[in-house]
Amino acid sequence: MTQQHTGTQRSIEAFAQASNLAWQARGLERHVRDFSSTELQCEINGQRVWQFASSDYAGLGMHPALQRAAQNAIATYGTTAGGSRLTTGLALHREAEAKLAAFFGTEDAVLFATGFQTNVSVLQAISDASCTIFSDALNHASIIDGARMTKASTKIFDHGDFSALKNLLEHHANTSQKQAIVVSDAVFSMTGEIIDLPRLRSICQEFGAWLVLDDAHGVGNLGGGKGILGLYPQRYENEIVIGTASKALGGIGGFVLCGSALGHLLRNRARSFVFSTANTPASTAALIAALDVLDTDPGPLQQLSLNIDTAYTNLGLQPSGPRSPIIPVVVGSTERALTLHQQLFHQGWFIPAIRYPTVPDGQAMLRLTITARHPRAVVAEACSAITQLLGASDL
Repeated sequence: MTQQHTGTQRSIEAFAQASNLAWQARGLERHVRDFSSTELQCEINGQRVWQFASSDYAGLGMHPALQRAAQNAIATYGTTAGGSRLTTGLALHREAEAKLAAFFGTEDAVLFATGFQTNVSVLQAISDASCTIFSDALNHASIIDGARMTKASTKIFDHGDFSALKNLLEHHANTSQKQAIVVSDAVFSMTGEIIDLPRLRSICQEFGAWLVLDDAHGVGNLGGGKGILGLYPQRYENEIVIGTASKALGGIGGFVLCGSALGHLLRNRARSFVFSTANTPASTAALIAALDVLDTDPGPLQQLSLNIDTAYTNLGLQPSGPRSPIIPVVVGSTERALTLHQQLFHQGWFIPAIRYPTVPDGQAMLRLTITARHPRAVVAEACSAITQLLGASDL
């Protein structure tokens, strides 16, 4: 008969309950909401609202061309790829990769099941103990996790502080033989800030660093749909750009824009490419259709640009440089952000409150994401509701 040892052990449910209570006490508890649909005007937990939380920036998620492509793919291939790309990869997947490379003007493109997997796997595949990763403090969680999973050492530089990055790289060059890898969001997911890519490229070139850019929030809306590469097309030779189909391209999946040798390496060594089931036929066909729409129809991006301008005007914001569809309104404390979120929700606006650990403690915000499918008058009205609650002086 097996003896049961009690000692100091506890049940997993007791552990979870204690952790949940501690998280709740810090004001960090989240709950999954029930959206009635993916339409921008929908019901959330029974309340009818206009939502400003979607990352479907170009509004392609409901585009008829994408819906037809997905339906046709299901009729032809079924609902699953049946295995990993190396096991049961479809010609459709290679067609999508060829389309991505042609659209963004790169030698190769490698398609992954999700954007999160892409960041984690790329960093794991290109770095080892002979490398040092230099990562912006506000990089996405997938970059943070990817760096942690490698055998490389990681150094964090203050957000957007290129002088600090240059000092770190200079010290690294003088004291180490390890390959430097600089990794950064191209468009930061919480602030909407667009990286000064020419300056970042110049610093990397000066010290021979490889540059990895996560352009999840740029592809499909900035630079004519080409994201950071559309804004700044003069590529650095040691540069990798990572994008996603899950936001402005209206579907799901991640991809790497790179040279042919690196593409071959990733197909052999990137663990989520090798060991995850491949993208569904429907999502892959929808990605191809999204690129076709952006190639032939300027309408979605024109509408998105007008809506972004409307939001900035009605919030009284005048940032310099290119504008992204992510507009943060920093309010300070978690409590204030949650209160404003609830007040707006009861008025018929769903504008998420973003707080720690997604953003630093004390920098909680309301985060609007603007899409091409928002009616312009609705964008103006939502922004006016925010300014009335806050008072113009707080913006």
